[in-house]
Amino acid sequence: MIVAISTSGPQWSVWVGTDERDPLACERTVAAVRGQSVDLLGLVGGLLKQRQCEVADVAGFAVDVGPGSFTGVRAGMAWARAVAWALAKPVCAVQSWQAMAAHAQHLTGSKATLCAIRARQDAWYLGLVDIHGQMTSTAVVCATDVCDWSSEGSACGLALAGSAWGDPALATAWQAASGYAPLAVVDDCCARWLAAVALRRPAHSWSTALAAEPHYIAASQAETRLTAAQVASCSVMPKQAE
Repeated sequence: MIVAISTSGPQWSVWVGTDERDPLACERTVAAVRGQSVDLLGLVGGLLKQRQCEVADVAGFAVDVGPGSFTGVRAGMAWARAVAWALAKPVCAVQSWQAMAAHAQHLTGSKATLCAIRARQDAWYLGLVDIHGQMTSTAVVCATDVCDWSSEGSACGLALAGSAWGDPALATAWQAASGYAPLAVVDDCCARWLAAVALRRPAHSWSTALAAEPHYIAASQAETRLTAAQVASCSVMPKQAE
């Protein structure tokens, strides 16, 4: 049995099961409200109790490493790594758009998938996942950059994934460049499809808890502001006397 945790999007989810076809597999989803904590331990404990299992029965943890919400990714990874380390259980790190693509391909058949994830108010992470679940290209884009991706999407007949396709600025830019409105076949990353990706991977993809690392495409807004402030402070510092 494994526990899968997805925390990169606006909805956090936890899944507990043995495999993709487990009839007793269970999942819980909660809204991640800014400024409010989410009791991951309580969510996992509730699902294990529903399965009449203990945390010691868990063979491993599949964890969402992003991209997506910096706070969400860090919170989920910190929890999963800490519990896995304490129990000496392996962890499988799965990128959020690989789980989104797996879900989309399940619904559409063998199609490459273009995933959109909100980076900030005026920018998005775009990731192209091929039919084998491998990332082929990623970028942080603004509305003016979308035309480069829309032409590729029109030519290849890509499936679109991610609730960010509903953002007015992104949707308008896509429609202006491609001639059709974007329609995502699935929303954001969820624990069920995170688990599906992890369970298909070979044993060597499951490593020690501390080996799992977040998948960041760009620095967070806080880190960007901190870097800018550091540069500004250095530029005004008086020169030391030689």
